[in-house]
Amino acid sequence: MIRAVVERAEIQPPWVSTTITCSASPTAITLGNSLTVNGMISPTVSGATVTLTYTKPDATILTRTVTSETNGSFHDAYALKIEGSWNVKASWEGDFPYAGATSSSVSFTVSKTTTSTGTNLATGAAVLIILAVAVAGGIFYIGKRRKTKPPAPPPPSPASQTAAPQ
Repeated sequence: MIRAVVERAEIQPPWVSTTITCSASPTAITLGNSLTVNGMISPTVSGATVTLTYTKPDATILTRTVTSETNGSFHDAYALKIEGSWNVKASWEGDFPYAGATSSSVSFTVSKTTTSTGTNLATGAAVLIILAVAVAGGIFYIGKRRKTKPPAPPPPSPASQTAAPQ
């Protein structure tokens, strides 16, 4: 008697590779303001759970999850409460037939005030003060000129008071 041993092997179709992007805006943020993170899964995967991994300045990790939209895009807004250099990256685990992916890390900085805005505000205030002083000085000068009366004509000389011969 001949026996045959047949092993059953499951054949899985290949996974489709994906990529995920991540961007942060603005990259210089004032403490307490919100950072916006945007990204996309390609090829388009709708309804996927995307994990955003934030690395705080003290190296602790904060994770937030969002869901991709019908076009594969995702968005998150997060109010930042710690100063320093941060990073964020996006990832998703995949869902058959799509393989998961992880984005590159994106850096941004949180500070008490952003340098460019602070400088612009100080410059703008100085210009306004200078203009206000110039306008006030001009108004004072014009007002002073209007109040000054022209000098009175000299009194008539005695020769001009003599009557002309008739």
